[in-house]
Amino acid sequence: MKKRIFIVIAMLVVSLSAFNCEVWATSGGDGSIISSIFQKRKNWEENGEKYAESYDQAGEGTIRYDLLNNASNNIYNLLMVIAIGVAFIVGAILGIQLITSSVDQKSQAKQAFVPYAISCVVVFGSLGIWKLVVSLLGSIG
Repeated sequence: MKKRIFIVIAMLVVSLSAFNCEVWATSGGDGSIISSIFQKRKNWEENGEKYAESYDQAGEGTIRYDLLNNASNNIYNLLMVIAIGVAFIVGAILGIQLITSSVDQKSQAKQAFVPYAISCVVVFGSLGIWKLVVSLLGSIG
């Protein structure tokens, strides 16, 4: 049981590390790391002021639908990868137990297939509904 939990956690860490991360290291030893941090902070402040100026007089701004769509797609893809990985691993473990175990353990493995199938339907169904709602609302707006 501990091995299964470790494998699931390891797969989660690997899937999370697959996303691009910003690297702050540079090849110079002249303090350029610190100056680049301050330059990025200054750019961040300037971008914030620029977006704040884009608000009209009534206080209503524009919503960046492209950024919301990108964030939604990234979260969806991450959850889908995790769901597929967990479903594959649990299904493989149940299948191996069904093939290689004794009669009592085979009956336990067969009983475990029902909650496994139900959980797969719920997880993949909810992800499918999410994608459907996002695409329908995206076509409206």
